[in-house]
Amino acid sequence: MLPRWLSENLCSLLPDGDRLAFSVFFTLNSEGHLVTSDAPVFCRSVIRTYTRLDYRTVDGALSQDIGTACTEVPKDILEDLHSLASITAARRQMRLACGAVAVPRTQVEFDLDEDGRVEGLTQESGSSVSHHLIEELMVLANHLVATEMVQAVGTLTSSGGQEDALPQPLLRRHQETEAKVRKRILDLLPRELKLAAPAEGDLSELLAWCQQRQHAAAHEAVVSEALMAFKEAEYVVADLTEEELAARAQHWALALPSYMHFTSPIRRYADVLVHRRLAYILASREGTAAAPDPEGQSDSDSFLLDLKKAVRNCNAKKRRAQDAQLDAMQFALAEHVHRSGGLTIEDAVITRIVLPGQDAKESADSNQPKRRKGQRKALKEALEIYVPLAKCVRSVSLESLNLELVPPSTGEAHAEASKSTAEVDKRSIRVRVRDSDSIRDLQTLIPISVRLVTSQEQDVEGRIPRSWTLRFPWANAPAQPAMPQGPVTPDENK
Repeated sequence: MLPRWLSENLCSLLPDGDRLAFSVFFTLNSEGHLVTSDAPVFCRSVIRTYTRLDYRTVDGALSQDIGTACTEVPKDILEDLHSLASITAARRQMRLACGAVAVPRTQVEFDLDEDGRVEGLTQESGSSVSHHLIEELMVLANHLVATEMVQAVGTLTSSGGQEDALPQPLLRRHQETEAKVRKRILDLLPRELKLAAPAEGDLSELLAWCQQRQHAAAHEAVVSEALMAFKEAEYVVADLTEEELAARAQHWALALPSYMHFTSPIRRYADVLVHRRLAYILASREGTAAAPDPEGQSDSDSFLLDLKKAVRNCNAKKRRAQDAQLDAMQFALAEHVHRSGGLTIEDAVITRIVLPGQDAKESADSNQPKRRKGQRKALKEALEIYVPLAKCVRSVSLESLNLELVPPSTGEAHAEASKSTAEVDKRSIRVRVRDSDSIRDLQTLIPISVRLVTSQEQDVEGRIPRSWTLRFPWANAPAQPAMPQGPVTPDENK
């Protein structure tokens, strides 16, 4: 992110102020298709923003009938928003039909007081009409810029400058892992759903099928698990042949042959690199590129090496930024939980029941997936529980939850022993609250109430605990740290 005085002022599209920009002009018909007779135009521009809106305001305005007055959105802008919402909805359906993967998840916003301390939070959908409107236009602009850079290869007049060393464009590549993701989803589903799941169709169709048959929280847990099986998208200098480019530089999740970030130069350095490349392409076509440099070849070689280094750095920094964002969210949530004296969550979901002895036998007898990053070898019976509010899974032992496993009855034990390892279903267990007669059955992918807690004692320096764990309200137990299990972000693969 650029310094605040740039990102929030000179480089921000504030209302009623002129701002220099790179623009992409394109025409869509009512079905969301690009109008080929009106080719996209890329140019430097001056933008004056008419008004500033937020997602909630736009969603509220679009939820009303066309023609209904809205005090928060000017009438002419509201008419344009209705048109854009209709066109982008059609385009979204077209992308999904072509194999794009949609992974809807809720989003959390923290409310801060004047001292920057968390005083509340809001959980809302990240899949509203306004979110889809912005996403579709952003994705299309990024795709068109990537296509322009691909098509510019071999067509530019050599200037002898540094850019001549770049035979292929900068792209964002996302490799296909559909089989792995599908398996991860099916392994998580209850047995009856797994057997009924469609064998044909792409991943989006499978997720849509699951969504129709699952509670919203259970489906979000499935989506979170699916994201863990995605291969991370990455920036590349695509110095490949045309055939290699078609095969290896696609963006699988977006179902696009080429893609690159272009729309957010304020917060991503990769976008700045793309803006420079696009400026070079336009200048070369207009004949205004820099004059040839006698030492251009050596400079070009050095430029290409530096560019590849910058791209590797962008990939590394993006991963670190994602990790920092996730850590900051967990710290903020821990602070809110601590100041609130605990937080009750009604839609937590058990995603996995960990039974060490059985897990060891399965690992020896079958090709089990590797443990996720940060996941330790299970030494005790435990539950992995997805918390939608926190966007992550917590692994908590039965001991910490003040529970103990109830052994199966003689008949149940014989039935389990007669099954092969692959047939044993670890989607439900019976537990007892320690030192009591209270017994409960726990099932995976069934919403359950939990209590988020922290240690109520501050450390010796008076700092608030920076981690949280969870407990079942019906099984009182002292708070102990839980093991984090690789939280994921909604837009890491874009």
